[in-house]
Amino acid sequence: MNIALFTSTYLPEIGGIQFELYWLLKAIDKIFQSKGIDRFIFILPRYKNQRYLVFDNIEVVEIDKKLSKKNIIPCTNQLAKIVRQYDIDLINCFAVIPDGFFCSCLKIILNTPFIITSQGADLAVDKRFNYGGRLIKQVSIATTIAVKRAESLITISRDMKKFAIDAGADKNKITIIPNGIELNQDVPSIVIEAEKEIKKKYAISDFHIIFITLSGMRKIKGHVNLVKAFAQAVKSNPNIRLFIGAHGDETENIKALVKKLNIESYVNFIGFITDDQKVAWLNLAHVYCNTAYFEPFGIVYIEAIRFGIAVLGSVKGGARDIFKHGQSAHLIHPESIEQIYEGIVALNDESYRNLLIQNAEKLLPNYDIKRIAHLYLDTYIKHVR
Repeated sequence: MNIALFTSTYLPEIGGIQFELYWLLKAIDKIFQSKGIDRFIFILPRYKNQRYLVFDNIEVVEIDKKLSKKNIIPCTNQLAKIVRQYDIDLINCFAVIPDGFFCSCLKIILNTPFIITSQGADLAVDKRFNYGGRLIKQVSIATTIAVKRAESLITISRDMKKFAIDAGADKNKITIIPNGIELNQDVPSIVIEAEKEIKKKYAISDFHIIFITLSGMRKIKGHVNLVKAFAQAVKSNPNIRLFIGAHGDETENIKALVKKLNIESYVNFIGFITDDQKVAWLNLAHVYCNTAYFEPFGIVYIEAIRFGIAVLGSVKGGARDIFKHGQSAHLIHPESIEQIYEGIVALNDESYRNLLIQNAEKLLPNYDIKRIAHLYLDTYIKHVR
């Protein structure tokens, strides 16, 4: 049995989905042979940076053409050549568009079965924020074609399953497999130095309560309501600080809002952070905030748990699958500034934060990437048989 995983985007393009895929591949690399899978092939566009392509057992095959609608025929032909060469029995692609569409074209040629994993905007839509590929008619048609031809569709949360059904997927062919993280990561010594530098740069003292949010700066992420709620909260506790680790289209608008609300002393913009800087910030933070209008899953939720951070999360998306309000996280409706404000105030209480952290830590084994890898491999085997 030979399985292939195919993606049109991968590291070093930085993003949560790319790191999720890297962690998953590393876990699969160690166990796929024990499942009776003979070969595991990772197919991706050619990259100069090979740092994330070192595996012991997974075979890496790079496509030398850009995966775009202009190259549908040559890319599909190249994929067909790879499938024949490696005698691939099943392909798992990691996005509906363009990956799933290429696989649906390939199925016409070779009848090779494929599974789609959807991570977010390829299926989810919200017209208010111009969010989601399916808002474009041609993309919506291609999406429906791909999900109908797939053997199975893997989604990462219950809310994503609803979008999948809306896109045309058979509800009986949908499997929910959440994202996961590597739980046994060492904190390098350089992180300790980074923490010291951060504290010095932003004048962070032991009496400060650090709130942090890490995400793309888009309207769908709900930063406006978070900032407005925080402006109210600092009136009752001037020792709280909000650090926004994001950058994007809305950056200047949010900075202008912070200035307008006169809370520049309480809110800092730290840009898009990764690697050691990200670990340093998570070590420093007391509360992780996600007030998105929709969050497909939220990998950073799990990272926050791992670092012993209390969570202020949105009920729209993955958080309601992961947490229980008031027990393992404080969940709010993202459209309610009042709820967000009440959540910030509640999380000023150290005993409440500790309660949430203690209960949330019990959830971590569910999101161990090793467990997630087993779920993926079992799904492959089921559909090949």
